[in-house]
Amino acid sequence: MKFIRIFLLVLIIIGIGLLFTQKFWVPPLVSWILNTENAAPIGAPGAGARCGGNMRNAPACGIGYHCAPEPGSHLPFGDVGGICVSD
Repeated sequence: MKFIRIFLLVLIIIGIGLLFTQKFWVPPLVSWILNTENAAPIGAPGAGARCGGNMRNAPACGIGYHCAPEPGSHLPFGDVGGICVSD
């Protein structure tokens, strides 16, 4: 029982420490998360480029294009990706 009380006290102290120092670690964490999203950058690939698929940083199509399954593909689109085609 004493171990549980000590463990909870340590968790509370860590929580208070994170609460009071959040202005130092939250903005960099949010920036990192936003930078790892799969947003299509300006100048992203156009017609015929590979896009989508089940990979961490799947290529996205540029403005005016969307990702479509490759012609003749029999696999689920979300798993295999496709090619960029004009909107």
